[in-house]
Amino acid sequence: MLWEPTWDAANPTQMTVAQLMDGYESRTFMAYTQDHRCARLPMHEFLLGFGYLLPTRSTDRHSPESFATVHAKQFNMSLLATIGGIKIRWIDTLGAHLEFDNRTKTLFLFRFPSFCAANLEKDLSGEKWVRGVIHGCTAPADDPTNWATTEDVTSFLYEVLLSYRLLFGLSAKGRQFYRSLRPFSDLPPDQHDPLLGELCGSRTLTTVSIDHHEDIFSLVSDFPILHDRLKALQAHLACQKARGLIQLWRDKRSTEAWYTFWAVVLIGGVGLFLSFVQTVLQIMQVLYSIP
Repeated sequence: MLWEPTWDAANPTQMTVAQLMDGYESRTFMAYTQDHRCARLPMHEFLLGFGYLLPTRSTDRHSPESFATVHAKQFNMSLLATIGGIKIRWIDTLGAHLEFDNRTKTLFLFRFPSFCAANLEKDLSGEKWVRGVIHGCTAPADDPTNWATTEDVTSFLYEVLLSYRLLFGLSAKGRQFYRSLRPFSDLPPDQHDPLLGELCGSRTLTTVSIDHHEDIFSLVSDFPILHDRLKALQAHLACQKARGLIQLWRDKRSTEAWYTFWAVVLIGGVGLFLSFVQTVLQIMQVLYSIP
């Protein structure tokens, strides 16, 4: 889930990570090979040799842009695809979730949310998180490497689950768009993750519990780790303009502007129709007046 290993026959002493993102220079991976002797390092230092496979909290959480809010009806995968021209690439690498290749307009989405849910179980009191397997990859609190701590990993896993709700599950258009996708088309049925369908294709949840039930999100408080990636998508969508009547109908990023536009279209259309009817009646009146 953190990387996919591969074998490089030309460098048998190197541990190699597969490059699966179609030439995109991921911010998650800084290197794709390491000497096998690096395996003697502590786990978090070894993983850091490949890059920041587990992202940490952003350093600009207090910038003015960080306090922006997004509404699921005005920011969802349906709008990102139809208005923003973005296509999805489903991946098995957790750390690259929500990375966006602006060059090819490709959004990378992790497709196994059950892995996140399995590492987010709480104790019997329901108040404290139980450390999962992935928490064994975290750094000590006083570690100078800026590697993810236990709190960072817990927050990241929860944000991944929450991001599916924002992009798909909490808006009718998002759910409808997800049902047109085939995230596991290259895998046999026994390797499909049913939780992905529940998070993205259902308004209500039965398998997992997510405390956030509202359609509006604060980037800085709801996504302290992933908010930079969501900001990139938000900025891309803001630069796009709807083209054609179909896109104009679907584009509800500004509800006020949407109603204003279609009110003008409706009133103008009615006016043209009445003018046409009046012209026809005048022609008929002239024809009937001729002896």
